[in-house]
Amino acid sequence: MNDVVSLAEKLVSIASYVADGCDETAVVAWLEQWFVTNLPDMKLTRQPLPDGRANLYVGAPTPIVLFVGHIDTVPISNGWQTPPLTLTRESGRLYGLGVADMKGSIASLMVALTRMSKSARSTVGMLIYVDEEYRFAGMKQVIADKLFVDQPPELVISLDGNLQPLMGCRGLIKMDIEVIGKSGHASNPANGVNAITQLMESLASLEQQLTQYTSSELGQTTMNIAYLRGGATTDVDNPEILQRSGNVIPNYAEGIIELRVADTKLTAQLVETLLRQLLQERGLEVKSIRVGADLGVWNQTRDTVSEQFLKTCYTQAGILWQPDDPRYRGYIDVQLLAEVIDSPIYVIGAGGDNRHGANESAAISDLQVAANLYQLIVEQWNKENSDEKS
Repeated sequence: MNDVVSLAEKLVSIASYVADGCDETAVVAWLEQWFVTNLPDMKLTRQPLPDGRANLYVGAPTPIVLFVGHIDTVPISNGWQTPPLTLTRESGRLYGLGVADMKGSIASLMVALTRMSKSARSTVGMLIYVDEEYRFAGMKQVIADKLFVDQPPELVISLDGNLQPLMGCRGLIKMDIEVIGKSGHASNPANGVNAITQLMESLASLEQQLTQYTSSELGQTTMNIAYLRGGATTDVDNPEILQRSGNVIPNYAEGIIELRVADTKLTAQLVETLLRQLLQERGLEVKSIRVGADLGVWNQTRDTVSEQFLKTCYTQAGILWQPDDPRYRGYIDVQLLAEVIDSPIYVIGAGGDNRHGANESAAISDLQVAANLYQLIVEQWNKENSDEKS
């Protein structure tokens, strides 16, 4: 059966998290065979990654409408009330790992492709990529291989969202920090430099400075202190074991920060410069600052033609056009694609609840609505272009 529930059930049943010897290989192979069997007119191309995994591209070599969606999920978390790899249907909802993020949306698009005419389907591309939940290796490979750059699509739809369209996201900077202070007896704090408190105060000052980096569309840059560890050690080069003595000023601290960046002027290099200055002002030696992620801001210029077109499609599909607020959404790696092509890009998915958590779910009705909407977008885009040419 090629309905949204059956396809979502199969996709969920094939584990595609990247851990414990598992990855996306099996589900990509199943998708490949499904397209061969059900849509043989759509050309299949594997895009290999250096580690042996592969993205899967389906459709026209130079698509007019391009859909992009990742097939990996987060690992299984604690707290599931149903088997996470067995799709459970209850009260109009589907429960299973990845059904909201984003195997349900992929199932909806697969259904839409089977319903549309062959001529309309010949203008579509579907990029199914890996590793979005981890290091963005799949999308980075797309960028490295310059897919879609020479002849960009006229319209790009990312499935990484809900039925409220999204047209931007804040950037992402992650840093690992190690600092060295000076030990001394706690009875005389002036004889030492407390690495823990001075690191915390430096980060608080950095957070205050970041408030000036704002955007009317994306709001304010925010910072999360995700991890903090410190103590006294006689070997700062190997600080695995730290003293927990209350009478010793700690001379070592490490932390992880993550920034959600709203302003294109704020780069990882600038953040590192600001942070180093703050740390040194407080008497700390910077052992290391490692940038784990430096992903840019997606703040595309509004394209009135494509936006009006999509509004019309929403009306015809019986959906209220109510754009999502990018100030409260996470980073979306379609931003990387937006850096290299100038096509209008929208994030439109079937959505769901508890993404990345236990008891992840999606409404069956939303999957069906998304399938209808995807079909409508392709057929109407082709119809309008055909009318213009005639």
